[in-house]
Amino acid sequence: MPTTDEPYAGYASIYDELGQDQFSRELMPLVQLLLDRYGVAPRAALDLACGTGAAALALARMGIRVVAVDRAEAMLRQARRKAAEEDLSVSWLRQDMAFLSIEEPVELVVCLYDSLNHLLDGDALLRTFQRVSAALCPGGLFVFDVNTPHCLAHHWSNRRSEEYCPSAHLLHQYSFDAESGIGTLELRITPLRENGAGHMVELYRERGIGREEAGWAVAASGMEMLEAISFPDLDPPTETTSRVIYVARKPLREVTE
Repeated sequence: MPTTDEPYAGYASIYDELGQDQFSRELMPLVQLLLDRYGVAPRAALDLACGTGAAALALARMGIRVVAVDRAEAMLRQARRKAAEEDLSVSWLRQDMAFLSIEEPVELVVCLYDSLNHLLDGDALLRTFQRVSAALCPGGLFVFDVNTPHCLAHHWSNRRSEEYCPSAHLLHQYSFDAESGIGTLELRITPLRENGAGHMVELYRERGIGREEAGWAVAASGMEMLEAISFPDLDPPTETTSRVIYVARKPLREVTE
């Protein structure tokens, strides 16, 4: 099977068929609750690492002006198709999140489904958060989730799973390098019908992000951390929490010494 460096080249066409958009769709009521809790009523929002556009489209349905960014053109093609089917207006941009640049600031940025874990070092994480801070209006919220170091060490270590959908069979082979803290997913895609995904191997790498690093990146980029929520129980995180949802805010005025 050919291996590709193009992200989601084979996976994108079956991503929604496999239900991978479900996490972002199901998280949107919590995003709305957080907006209400912190008194933010966004007129404009950014979906960072938008994938096939689940969160972006949900925000657009709420009447919010939406910019959506992803580095994978294959994912953006699926997102554009879905937006056209619903006649929803979203500005789709192909960008690397660490070099994010949008024309006008927004009141809300979401980055969902462990997208930030694909940043494999702290410098890239900080650059991304700095770009998010620059994109936010004062008082705007940044809602994001990450897989924790515990998750990578315990759920990505020498694990194998299979997945089927009408179009394809997928074999997931996970591995974890304790020294670097990086987990690798080797995804083998085998088509089950014509016009399904092609025979392909795709590699994805993630690095666990702990509460200390998340807090550091938020503070170092000029934002303030508001809360951390474990998922799916929505309780305070513990040492064995696998996924954490964070809420940060850009201050209403710049802090000066």
